[in-house]
Amino acid sequence: MKQQVRVVASNHLPGVVSSVSSGEVKQGDQIYSVAGVGVYAAEGDTPFYEDIKPKSTGENVKQAESFLKSQGHFQGHPDTTFDEGTTRGIKAWQAASGQKADGIIPLGRLVAIAKLPAQVQLAEGISPGKQLAGGEDAVLVASGSRNFTLSLTAEQAAMIPQDSTVNVQADKLTWPALIKSSSSDESGGVILTLVGKNGGAVCERDCDKLPAGTSITLRSQVVVVPATTGVGIPASAVRTGPSGTAQVQTEAGQVDVKVKASGQGMVIVEGLKAGDRVKVLESATEPS
Repeated sequence: MKQQVRVVASNHLPGVVSSVSSGEVKQGDQIYSVAGVGVYAAEGDTPFYEDIKPKSTGENVKQAESFLKSQGHFQGHPDTTFDEGTTRGIKAWQAASGQKADGIIPLGRLVAIAKLPAQVQLAEGISPGKQLAGGEDAVLVASGSRNFTLSLTAEQAAMIPQDSTVNVQADKLTWPALIKSSSSDESGGVILTLVGKNGGAVCERDCDKLPAGTSITLRSQVVVVPATTGVGIPASAVRTGPSGTAQVQTEAGQVDVKVKASGQGMVIVEGLKAGDRVKVLESATEPS
């Protein structure tokens, strides 16, 4: 699966990366730290662009107050004005998270992500032990469309009917997909393009639960023959009636049935109940 990603935050902390935590993050989770100083996820559409401190105004203040409120450290309705309530909330959050409680959130401590929880990816330079100077790309999230494909050899592709269902798995989630089109790659293999049952992305409403990488390998299972349930009887018990319908001989007489599937001398039919006794016509034996 391939998807677009975008940078939602740059790093503003100089020093050595001391911890990282990519994957799914929730409001208030620490994403990474530099020299022991944490960087935290906060829901918001506007990137944080300055320190949050007395006399600050604007959307950054409102987002910070919303963040503090979600953590249980701000009373009242978040707005764009920094006041005493903002200071109290910041100090309470700082104390609870082991920071110096000075009432100021320096630029770089909060990362605005439009919707949380979300899957995030850290840029290549954000890894334990790396020396940072500040200004590096730091946090990425998925954006745009997700393109699901299945890579096969030509021999494998020849065995898969166009109307097959492909079950795509990501962690505990499974999505049924349809084959939209096929194409060849440079090595002579076949690339099947997959879509969801409704023609959209395979992941449908769960796309935000996918990892944030640009290229992700997922498990898949091709269902060539759909599972069929019903009453099973020997194929030799079925005959074609005068009108062309399938029939079986039961103790109660001829019964029209619909054959749903067949294989290995057995058929699955509609029109009979479990326990009905049918006559195997070819052997002319007693009903079995």
